[in-house]
Amino acid sequence: RLAIGALDYTRPEQVGLALSELLGDDDWRVRADAAKQLGKHGHAARPEQLAALLSDSHWQVQKEATLALAQLDAKAQAPLIARLLDSATADVRKTAASALGVLHAAFATERLRALTADPDSEVSKAARRALLALATVSRPTVS
Repeated sequence: RLAIGALDYTRPEQVGLALSELLGDDDWRVRADAAKQLGKHGHAARPEQLAALLSDSHWQVQKEATLALAQLDAKAQAPLIARLLDSATADVRKTAASALGVLHAAFATERLRALTADPDSEVSKAARRALLALATVSRPTVS
């Protein structure tokens, strides 16, 4: 895992390749760190590889993959992210709601509205912020 941080000092194309390979590592912490770094640096990331991690058995990997996809503006992956709104883990629901707002995923408006009543206050707050982001984007500008 320490080596992932050292990748910042190598050429971007090598970093992207190395991180992409680590997305399939046996250790969930390595997969989560690799996803985080791909999102942080945008190193030749392949959104479909990150999207595959949305169904990982560890919620931490799901969360980091969701954040990375939002950072990479991977709008095509938004429907897969929306599935995480039903996660049993509040942190995953919160991250998914935030990501859908960042990605301007208007198709998720009704699901986000329902999530404003989530028992976890952080999840409901993230859903409200996402709805606000969607409303801001869809509002026509007056010239």
